[in-house]
Amino acid sequence: MVAISEYDNTTWSDLPNVKEKDVTNFKQLFEQELKYEVVCNSVPKMTKQDIQSFLAKLVVNHDLHENKNKYDGLIIIICGHGEDGNMLVSSDGKQVSIDKIRSTFNCNEMESFKDLPKIFIIDTCRGENIPKALYL
Repeated sequence: MVAISEYDNTTWSDLPNVKEKDVTNFKQLFEQELKYEVVCNSVPKMTKQDIQSFLAKLVVNHDLHENKNKYDGLIIIICGHGEDGNMLVSSDGKQVSIDKIRSTFNCNEMESFKDLPKIFIIDTCRGENIPKALYL
């Protein structure tokens, strides 16, 4: 889980609910209820470089390329501010491509997860393309 709740500049407001509610609720569901191993960033601020480093270490520390731990699936959760073009905004205001994050775990990049489910939960706005409810 990548959960960003604090931002360094005035363009992006802090997201206290990410830190106070979202992380707690996702951990409750996946760790306690469903017995998944949950790995989440430990600090509420993450620069673009922090995000890239966190994901790279995740792959290495859990031997995901070889799936030595015999994981039966992968769930990636991303919470924070978003921007047009399917971008995650880091605490320093830089953008990280959500599509690039997703492609890191696709079958061509990570053959050990080829036939295993991969679920991505993206909890970010996407700039002007904010979903609106339809009322009938």
